[in-house]
Formats: sequence, C-alpha cells, structure tokens
Amino acid sequence: MRKILIAIAIAGQAALFVPLYAQTSPRVLVLGTDSKAMTDIQDRILRETVMRELLSGSVQIVSVMDLERAIQLEGIDIRKVSSSVAALADQLGARFSIRGMISSSGSSYMLTVEDNAAGKRYETEIPLKAGESFQSCCPVLAKKIAARTLEILHSVK
Repeated sequence: MRKILIAIAIAGQAALFVPLYAQTSPRVLVLGTDSKAMTDIQDRILRETVMRELLSGSVQIVSVMDLERAIQLEGIDIRKVSSSVAALADQLGARFSIRGMISSSGSSYMLTVEDNAAGKRYETEIPLKAGESFQSCCPVLAKKIAARTLEILHSVK
C-alpha cells in the first residue's frame, strides 16, 4: 500500500511540471502548406491536427483564434507566407514558425521551422506515399511534422 501511495505522489509531482514546461517553452506559430494538391479545408485540417500534436507534446502554440484574427485584419494567406513570417511571428508573440510545401511530384513534404528570434531556418524532408488519400495521410503526416518540429525545437534550446 505504501509503495502505491509513493508512486501516486511521484506521478502527481511529475504532472505539475508538464504545464510549467508548456508555459516556459517558446511559442510556435503553425502556418499552412503551400500546395495545389490540397484544398484550403484540407490545409486547415492538417494545420490544426499538427497544432493538437504539438500541444500534446507540451509546446505552446499561437491559438487558432489569434491566427484567424491576424488573417482577417491583415489579409494574410497563411499557405503562402514567406518573407513576412518573422514579422507575423513577432506580432503574435511566437519565437518559432513552421510551414510546409508538398513537392510537385507529391512524393515529399518539405517542413520549414524558423527560429525568428535568431534568424535561422531549419528544413527537413518528410517522404509521402504516392497516391495515398488525404484522409489516410493526414493523421500520419501531422504526427511526423510534429515529431520533426519537436526534434528541432529541443535541439535549438
């Protein structure tokens, strides 16, 4: 019985540190995917799935509502943001931003993670299965994008 109580106490203490990490981790702005192979709706589904994956990894993200407000006020196309990424990230209080592009052949997803504070860019390629439907590809791709993003974030800190 005592061992069970100790295990519960340790688990409770560990759970207290997860929100603390999320509050101190740098904020991430999740932007869209530049691709004619995806509709705006599919892009939004992928983006929001990536956001959920990052949140489950205890990463602070710019909320959908904050991003939507910026889109409405400034007329930003988040699927094609390039030179204005640092300014947008700064405006939304994000140190990092992520965005992607699907190759013209549809065989890979090029993930770009930018450290806007340091002016550095990290790119990594994620292979895609040719001919796979969006419904079956999206959850797997979102997990891979989030995992690669977390690897980069942890290596930069």
